[in-house]
Amino acid sequence: MTLRPPAGLADRWLRPGVARDVLLLTTLLILGLGLLLGVLQWRLLQGRANVDQLVERQQTYRHLNQLGYRFTLYQAAMLALPREAERVGRTRAELLAVLDSLAAAAPALAPPLRAQLERIESDLEELHRQLSAGQSEAAETTRLAARTQVLRLSALLREQIDGIDQDFQQQFERTRGELGRLERGLRQGVLLGLVGLIAYALFLLRRVVAPLRGLTPAIEQASRGESPPVLARQGEFRLISEALQGWVDQQNETRWQTQHDPRTGLFNESGLLARLRQQLAQAPVTLLLIEVPQAAALREADGSAAAEALIRSLGLRLLDSGDGVDAVARVGDFCFGLLLDEAELPPAVLRARLEGLYTLDNGMRVEVVLRLGLARLTAGSRADEGLRAAQCALYEPEGEPGALRVYHPQMAERQRQILQRLAELTQALANGEIEAWFEPTVDRRDGRVVAVEALARWQHPRLGLLPPSEFVPLAERAGRIASLDQAVLRQALQHFARLREQRPELKLAFNLSPSSLDERFTQAVAGTIARSGIPGESLIAELTEIAVIAHGEELNARIEALSTLGVQTCLDDFGTGYSSLSYLLRLPVRRIKIDRSFVSGIGRSAIAEKIIEASIVLAHKLELDLVAEGVETETQAQWLMVQGCHLHQGWLYSKAKPVEEMRAWLPSVGTAVPA
Repeated sequence: MTLRPPAGLADRWLRPGVARDVLLLTTLLILGLGLLLGVLQWRLLQGRANVDQLVERQQTYRHLNQLGYRFTLYQAAMLALPREAERVGRTRAELLAVLDSLAAAAPALAPPLRAQLERIESDLEELHRQLSAGQSEAAETTRLAARTQVLRLSALLREQIDGIDQDFQQQFERTRGELGRLERGLRQGVLLGLVGLIAYALFLLRRVVAPLRGLTPAIEQASRGESPPVLARQGEFRLISEALQGWVDQQNETRWQTQHDPRTGLFNESGLLARLRQQLAQAPVTLLLIEVPQAAALREADGSAAAEALIRSLGLRLLDSGDGVDAVARVGDFCFGLLLDEAELPPAVLRARLEGLYTLDNGMRVEVVLRLGLARLTAGSRADEGLRAAQCALYEPEGEPGALRVYHPQMAERQRQILQRLAELTQALANGEIEAWFEPTVDRRDGRVVAVEALARWQHPRLGLLPPSEFVPLAERAGRIASLDQAVLRQALQHFARLREQRPELKLAFNLSPSSLDERFTQAVAGTIARSGIPGESLIAELTEIAVIAHGEELNARIEALSTLGVQTCLDDFGTGYSSLSYLLRLPVRRIKIDRSFVSGIGRSAIAEKIIEASIVLAHKLELDLVAEGVETETQAQWLMVQGCHLHQGWLYSKAKPVEEMRAWLPSVGTAVPA
């Protein structure tokens, strides 16, 4: 059975990198230390063996010296026999004990000494017997033989002692040499270990510590969005460098996405504010906002693709504006923001470059007229406050239409008042402060009131009665126009039911904002009409010509839905739009209303009179009812009658009145309008 490492383990540890190098170097260092310890252990064992041999030689040497000393005592005792017999026995026992110890320490030396000692004892015993027997000559011969044996034993002992001493010296020298080599080996081992550790430390310093020291600056650079340096050519630190670079790229991409408009590639509001902060930290800045109202109408008429095409075309022109533009941003659906150098590029010159006819990809041509708001910001100002200042200038209601608005502090105060008015309007809708007033439409041929138009009035608790011009634009901006239209229609239907008691054939005209005329609102209007019990044929929904043109096919469907309820449609402010004849053919319009700006030109403007004449002819040809609004003088009324326009509405007949005053004013059936 073959053992295999887990999948990827070899790749993880053996691929080039710091981990592999550290692993290999650590392994080599451990193997080197192990080998060095093995050599030192071998030297130590040799030294220990030599020391053991020295101890053994020392013991043998000691035993031989004791043996010589004991033998001398034994020899003296034997020569004194029989007188020293007891001492001979004791000395002999000690001598034999020393021989036994010598046999244990040096087995090779004891037997010849024991044999020689036995021969001496035999000669001494024979000498003792001969002396006892009085054999003098034989005893002398035996004495000489015994002496010869003693001399031989002494010589043998001396030879053994000298050999042991010489061997001891040799063994001592060998042991001292081994100990010296062991000492040198230890010094060399310590030196090699220090060299290895120094090399290991240098390696770690080069491969680990140095990249780690560079890691902090690399991270700081990456946090600023700058490309970090390469920490290493390979290995883990190369992977860290790549990861940091990937993180920088991702952060830059995220930063780009958070600071740029994805549809045009321009800065968005966040990007503009960031750039504005940088500029304001160094010098004064001029911030210009440009709004494109035609783009909103184009989106409603032809969809968002056409509006986006127009916005992109304007964005490209802004980018090509030259050195006078420092940054271009899209800060709203139809609004651009620019950091402008007024000396290089005055706003009037920029407006001239941008305004005019634009031809879109689908062949449509759009006339672009811009709104401009400008704020001059001092160095050190806050970027968000500067943007709000430019927005205040852009949406400043006062001044000539289309003129450049330059911010001043009074604008901010007016904007605060507008915001307060918006909040009050929301509360007014909830409290029922919005009232429906009525202005009559008169058939001048017989003086009869044929219709009344419901007009909104705001009974403000602090400011008194406010006309529509004071709050309808606010409702449009706040997205509350649908609620306003529903509130006015609901109240108008309630009051109109009382007016119809006097004039059953009377019709009610009410205004609708195109931005509120969605499917849900249409259903709400249908429900309100059904609950009122008033037939749809008695109702007229008025929409401005420009709004009908701007909102296109989607609005057409809503008008068709109202027509199914019997509600007639009136085209208000007729003549102020453009290309409206095609809409007259497609829409179920039953009535058109000539704008008061043309009626006021009767007797003063030939062009206004010709437009009215053409409108009257067109209405007659298309069999549409025609109403002239804003009739204020008898001269205007007579001129309209001569031209064939008989339905009039204006202060010549009556101003708008609340329902009770209208009931008191409204003539009985068949009577003329009171003078």
